[in-house]
Amino acid sequence: MIVRLDFETGSEAKLGKKDSVGAWRYAEHPTTFIHSLKYKIDGDRIKLWLPGHPFPQELIDAAQNPEAVFVAFNAAFEKAIWYFQLTVKLSIPYPTRWRCTMAACGYRGLPQDLDAVGDALALPVQKDKRGTYLINRLCKRHKPSKKWPTGWVEDPDLFNELYDYNETDVEAEQMVDVTIGELPAAEYQVWLLDQKINERGILVDRVALDAAKGVVESITAEWLRELKDIVAGAFEDTNQVAACVEWCGKQGVALPDLTADTVEEFLAKSSVPAHVKRVLRIRQATSKSSVSKLEAIERCIMEDGRIRGQTRYYGSKTGRWAGMLSQPQNMPGDDEIDMDALISAIKNGDLSEHGDPMQAVSNSLRGMFIAGPGNDLQVSDYGAIEGRGTAWVAGEQWKLDAFASGVEIYCATAEQIFGHSVTKEDNPKERKIGKVCELAFGYQGAVGAWRGFDKSDDYTDEEVQDFKRAWRKKHPATVTAWHELERAAGRAVLTGKPQTYGPVTFDTVSDAAGDWMTCTLPNGRKLWYYDPEVEMEDTPYGPCYEVTCRGRNNKQGGRWTTIHLYGGLYMENIVQAVSRDILVEGMFAVEAAGYPLILHVHDEPVAEPHEDWGSTDHYNSLITRVPLWLPGFPLAAAGWRGKRYHK
Repeated sequence: MIVRLDFETGSEAKLGKKDSVGAWRYAEHPTTFIHSLKYKIDGDRIKLWLPGHPFPQELIDAAQNPEAVFVAFNAAFEKAIWYFQLTVKLSIPYPTRWRCTMAACGYRGLPQDLDAVGDALALPVQKDKRGTYLINRLCKRHKPSKKWPTGWVEDPDLFNELYDYNETDVEAEQMVDVTIGELPAAEYQVWLLDQKINERGILVDRVALDAAKGVVESITAEWLRELKDIVAGAFEDTNQVAACVEWCGKQGVALPDLTADTVEEFLAKSSVPAHVKRVLRIRQATSKSSVSKLEAIERCIMEDGRIRGQTRYYGSKTGRWAGMLSQPQNMPGDDEIDMDALISAIKNGDLSEHGDPMQAVSNSLRGMFIAGPGNDLQVSDYGAIEGRGTAWVAGEQWKLDAFASGVEIYCATAEQIFGHSVTKEDNPKERKIGKVCELAFGYQGAVGAWRGFDKSDDYTDEEVQDFKRAWRKKHPATVTAWHELERAAGRAVLTGKPQTYGPVTFDTVSDAAGDWMTCTLPNGRKLWYYDPEVEMEDTPYGPCYEVTCRGRNNKQGGRWTTIHLYGGLYMENIVQAVSRDILVEGMFAVEAAGYPLILHVHDEPVAEPHEDWGSTDHYNSLITRVPLWLPGFPLAAAGWRGKRYHK
């Protein structure tokens, strides 16, 4: 039995890209209510349920039927609403089996937005574009007026439109589902684990959070008083961008904008007067995105003190997760910081030994997450997983041997480049060059990639080019792999026949959604590239293939556009996908062993076992078991155990 459903709700709590409280906090919020529920069981017609009417018995029966599958686009939202608004409030049984059409879109590399995926696939049934107006009008509380004194719009005609919109959503979701199909069985199990992790959530130290907010408010007020004195009342704070830029111009400093990169650039200029630099430093400090995460954490805390829903399944084409809500993936991390001491100082209001107080608060963000009473946090991080993955995919044997022997890889890379022994203690400069080379060049990067990892400008473009040439000379198998992956993908699209290189196979598929190029990974999972086209050019070095596809460009905010594929990008996709699958293997292993996962950040699974059970060594041994599909991969991990989260 398939039950397709879609809720329309109202609340004073916010959802969406800005200031979202997340689906679970939203569903639990005391102001949240259901406007309508549209549902369809198997081939029956779409039906409407409105609060105040008896709940449909057929839905109650379906919820109690272990064979029934409830299907929705972004099922996490429907699950949360059903639980808090139906099960908790009305004692309606909670369905045991769910499936998410949005997750299937992510798996196929399609937009995870019902509007956007309908447009991308040119589906005959699409989400009603008027829905945004209806939701803004009816599902959010407005400023009270004479016509609507409660702030809630009560317009029968608009409600009828909302119910029609609700029905169109069900139809559009069904169209997406039948067009692209379900997740493969193995990936469905990953999605189920993802739901379990997100629904457990992680506990927040409210005392530390409130203390950190107090530090930020106090320092911000002090700096704004200083700012007003410097600018003589020209503007109130540096969020008044136009006024701030205008004032700087009058001081002889022509700023194009106040972005973080621009501010950093002008702070480095000796020609900028000291008083203007002070204004820019205040701008820099008060606009730290990491400090604004304090508000995001506070917004999302549920009644039991935990935050739920901090990661999104298949956040990228490779299958890696995306960060949500407080964005734990983007929190500062420094393993040299004593997090317990820092949090204690914040609680005591004395940061005198921790440098810049705003930076100290920024550094403390991970420490806002703690283990529940009687539990520990068990954390381990895969070591240099993408560097190991690149060497494994390419067959760069000297590097695989170095990883397997436990050599510090940044030093090993520096030694390959400079031709002499390099250690972390004696040659920090060369080691840093080795580190940036590793980060920047593995996916066919050059000067631009280097600048993305090294903001110092210590080296000229030509020096960086020299580093790149030296790195590539010492990585011949990797350079060959870029070109061979490009050739295999191009030939697959050109000939329509499978093409294998190393551990992956490119192929083409046509189905109800359209034409695809696929890349089958070592464990059988596929990467999907929509609407591929290829151009071949003969060169003195052999045929050169350029494949383009349609996809989400994460560098452009996930915009659906044409993507130009090349060897380094294939390598990046494959390595990140393999790294993700290694993480998944580890996640299943620790779950099965009894470590309840509550979060994962990049390549770091975080569990919350009882304080008297388990160990770091045991945990590491579980996540570093080399899968059968990964022969010869030099896996390694390091971790810790404690009460408070840190790097």
